[in-house]
Amino acid sequence: MRSRGLPAAKAAGTNVQSPPCAGLGSGICWAGAWVVCVWFVCSAAGATAAERVPQVALQAISGIADDAPPEVLRNVDQKSVGEHYLWSNERNLHLFEPTVRDRRGVLIGVGTDQMYTLAGWQDPDLLLLTDYDPWVKHIHRAYFALLAPSATPKAFIARWSPAQRKDSTELLRTAGADASGLRLFAQAGGRIHWQFVRIQAEMRKAKVACWLTDQTQYDRVRALVVEGRAKALQADWTKSGAMPALLEALRKHGLVVQIAYLSNAEDYLQPYPPVFRQIVRAIPASDDSWWLRTQATGRSSIDLRYNIQRIKHFANWLGHPQVRSNRQIAARPPGATYDTVQFTETKVAEPPAWLLKLPAPKGKGRTTPAAPAR
Repeated sequence: MRSRGLPAAKAAGTNVQSPPCAGLGSGICWAGAWVVCVWFVCSAAGATAAERVPQVALQAISGIADDAPPEVLRNVDQKSVGEHYLWSNERNLHLFEPTVRDRRGVLIGVGTDQMYTLAGWQDPDLLLLTDYDPWVKHIHRAYFALLAPSATPKAFIARWSPAQRKDSTELLRTAGADASGLRLFAQAGGRIHWQFVRIQAEMRKAKVACWLTDQTQYDRVRALVVEGRAKALQADWTKSGAMPALLEALRKHGLVVQIAYLSNAEDYLQPYPPVFRQIVRAIPASDDSWWLRTQATGRSSIDLRYNIQRIKHFANWLGHPQVRSNRQIAARPPGATYDTVQFTETKVAEPPAWLLKLPAPKGKGRTTPAAPAR
């Protein structure tokens, strides 16, 4: 599932429930003041933001209004509705590393620690952290506040430990965290610390370097924050609000999305909503830009499925109303079992003929094809 987080700790995603942090969904008040605690490291951050992304583009993105918090947090099943996902439970994210490696450009997606791991591999010019859950934006602001003064992965991870809770809370407060953000950090910080340790162990076992084990990758991620090239937005991929505005800003300033990652959020979007189709088809992508997805297996297993597809191909598929679910795009490989790690690539540019022969859906799931992907 996308990540773990907070509504009643359950084993199906890694979470916790709303009561302990009541009110966090009412809004995000983290001020841009977090820059105060990072100005002193800007001169040592390598390439400047101006060399990677035009300042006018960064300003335009910073001016995009957040979407309103959803009334209900979607999930793959009714029992998990309302859960907040603040850390990932994707145990084999390294399967995406060869696809992502050194792609530069723009990285856009949802989730928390997964996005920073992908950024370390990709070395993006711009990191766009989008999620409809206000709690996730709080967590990203905490990442920003603690990354900036931490010169090494070890120092950054330690700031989330109980031993440094008091000092780190002061850093967050200086960075502009409101009471809700501080309360969430107090509740979730220790679990996120454990998550970082787990990521280190898993990546070392897989023999794949990442931002928490490799100084060069860590420096890339930290530079994104210090230079203002990491942006956290409360953005819903099913609404005509922040996401269309964000993609229009990218297009206007000639910024190309090389990697888009939605974790297993597509599992929540069945059938694909019309606005989601329009958003994906509006992504400014190259012929070699990639969509990364994971899928819940449908029953208890050791992990999720991992799938890659070219963004323009996904946009083509979404132009057909018969395509209603990611299950039609990335099926379980023949012979695979629920106890094996599954990685596939969807290679075809258009849906198969048998799928297009199905009648177009009527009623709630109906949609009309959007304009051709650009």
